[in-house]
Amino acid sequence: MAKLFKNLKKENNKGLFSKFIVIFCIVEMLCMQWWAMKIVQAQSMEVTGLITANHGVFGGELLLLCLKRIFAKSKTEMTEEMNEVTTGNEEIL
Repeated sequence: MAKLFKNLKKENNKGLFSKFIVIFCIVEMLCMQWWAMKIVQAQSMEVTGLITANHGVFGGELLLLCLKRIFAKSKTEMTEEMNEVTTGNEEIL
């Protein structure tokens, strides 16, 4: 626990919240699947609608995080882009 708090105090915590969200989504989906299997075994009820909605929401969250990582621009690309924009404006003026 102390190691976790030391890591949180560091300046370089890039992606820490994303890692937490990924772990939470996976654990939640597994718990929901386990709970649904218990309901099916005990009462023979149909829970596919509930599971589909749950996996759709949390799977969508994981997909959005994945797309954010894929299409994110690095800081160097952003500074290069800003430099191009500012030099382009000076030529026009």
